[in-house]
Amino acid sequence: MSAAIRTNVGCAGYGDNYVRGRSVRDELLGKDTRWSLLSRLIDGPELSRDDAQFLDDVLVAAACPDPRIWPLKIAWLLGSYGDWWAAAAGVQSMLAEARMGPWAGAAPYAVIEEFARLRACSHESFEGAVLAYVEERWSRGAVVWGFGVAGGGGRRRDERLDRIAEAAALHGRADAVHYSAAMEAGEIVFRATDRAPNMALAFAAIGRDLGLTRAEIEVVMFQILEPQILGNAYESARLSASTLQRLPDSKLRYVGQAPRLSPRAAATSGPADRGGAR
Repeated sequence: MSAAIRTNVGCAGYGDNYVRGRSVRDELLGKDTRWSLLSRLIDGPELSRDDAQFLDDVLVAAACPDPRIWPLKIAWLLGSYGDWWAAAAGVQSMLAEARMGPWAGAAPYAVIEEFARLRACSHESFEGAVLAYVEERWSRGAVVWGFGVAGGGGRRRDERLDRIAEAAALHGRADAVHYSAAMEAGEIVFRATDRAPNMALAFAAIGRDLGLTRAEIEVVMFQILEPQILGNAYESARLSASTLQRLPDSKLRYVGQAPRLSPRAAATSGPADRGGAR
């Protein structure tokens, strides 16, 4: 006999509903926000209204809905068949453990915890400790999550990181333990190695300071990125541009092996018939 599954995530009642044992009518309505309700549903920490307003500003600061960004290209490709729902769901599914998206936004969790530990233990030599940490990891081929900015040489900084910094200052979060350590360490690494920090470093640090686990940060990141994905998926489905479904033949070039002929065909065909790579 299988073991019983027990959960208190929610319950539908008569005249009222419950979230983690809390009455929607008497306890949550007018008090909970999108973010505090989400955290409650995943059994995360209690989030205040200011926490929620901060996350709203982080969501806006992270906005970059450019269709040329590869996950959003996928939203356009899938949406071109006319179904924005399938397009958005496909992109979020594709982003599972990709180097962009919810998983990547939480990936620096261990890095920001180490930065906070190093600053607490070696404040006077924080710069040296940070550089020793990242260089040791890089020397053995490990990834230091939260560093690296896409876009070529013309984009040396992640401008979204700077907008998030403005939001952190606005909400009095700039001095939070993990966020401040991560941002200070990010600038140290940038000055010494020219490897710029990216917004994932901020996401992980902000989530950690809010009391979220790494897995819970991924859930929050899912919601932070969702509007941009939905916007591109909906726009593509609205336009339903079939040109997105096929690359122009003029842009394609075959670089594989030449077609193979059977011995009989090779014996009866002339050199001009044998073809080659095109």
